[in-house]
Amino acid sequence: VGPEVKPDDPVPGPQIDTDENGLKHAAVYDSINEEIDESAPLYGGNFDAADARALLQYRYQFSANVAGDMTGELKIMQSGKDVTAAGADTTTAGSFTVVYKVTDADGNTTTLYLTDILTDPNAPPVVVYPDYVDPIVGPPIDPDKPLADPTVKKDPKTGKNHAYYEDWATEVIR
Repeated sequence: VGPEVKPDDPVPGPQIDTDENGLKHAAVYDSINEEIDESAPLYGGNFDAADARALLQYRYQFSANVAGDMTGELKIMQSGKDVTAAGADTTTAGSFTVVYKVTDADGNTTTLYLTDILTDPNAPPVVVYPDYVDPIVGPPIDPDKPLADPTVKKDPKTGKNHAYYEDWATEVIR
């Protein structure tokens, strides 16, 4: 399920916060890249909760440091919307994020954000905004603001199209 996990692909370390009750809340941000194939769509063209569970089981192992059962909450996010019930479209380039929150018997949590970036090997690159965070600096990302159309140039040697996007950033330095 999903791309092969290689020994040199370690899981990123968690970002851990402690709340006012002393409970630990960890967040892990990971990503995978997959190429779409029109003749054999990934996950049959629709990534659903069963696919998410199988991918999580293949890539990760969750355990608790306290006795008792753990519970898990699963969401699939695409374009900022919860698509868990319907599933995520895997027939076109873009991305979706599997959000899996595990809670131990004491109430400590770990939330995994696994972003699957779908690329079309025959198309120019796309700009992918993650579904879970705004940039560390600068204004928040507006996912509804369309990008300007790219300048597309055809490579005479390969015949492939290359898209060029132009954007601006302004920073005040004091």
